[in-house]
Amino acid sequence: MVNYPTNIDTWTNVTDDESIISAAHMNDAHNQIIAIEQEQIDFRSRFQAYRSGSNQSIAASANVTVQFNAEEYDEKGEYSHDSTYKFIPQEAGYYFIHAHVTWWNAVNSKIYALYLFEGANYIQQDLLTLNTNQSFVQSLNGIFYFAAAAEIKAVVWTSNGAGGSIDDLLRRTMFCGHRIS
Repeated sequence: MVNYPTNIDTWTNVTDDESIISAAHMNDAHNQIIAIEQEQIDFRSRFQAYRSGSNQSIAASANVTVQFNAEEYDEKGEYSHDSTYKFIPQEAGYYFIHAHVTWWNAVNSKIYALYLFEGANYIQQDLLTLNTNQSFVQSLNGIFYFAAAAEIKAVVWTSNGAGGSIDDLLRRTMFCGHRIS
């Protein structure tokens, strides 16, 4: 980080469009720049979204996109929390992705699935058959390579006659991604 001296000279902050923060050391007496320091600020791609406001009802036997409709943070505006519920990275790279869903009103002996999709294809899945009527959690995570503009989303599915709802309380249903290289 740039250090600012406490002498009589002035340090002026400048931020440009390339995420470089500059500090120009101005001499008050002659209005001349006598030193410049720069630091590259790394705004890596990262987001965290969660379900908020009400439970999301899930119909049986259909792929349903999980509506993570509130954002904790989204550094580059790559997650759509109000329409498609997709993460679309601006840059190619390796990303850590985590999806976490809390099911409410689950039905005994039915299959519940959580998928992570890239475009129209799933890249990871978790399947679970319950032995009792109860609420439960499903989660997926991993490190994946994505091209720029890939479309990443979490999708759920339940077997015939199951259905249910996804919980919105205290961020128990959330989706996040962080570029790691």
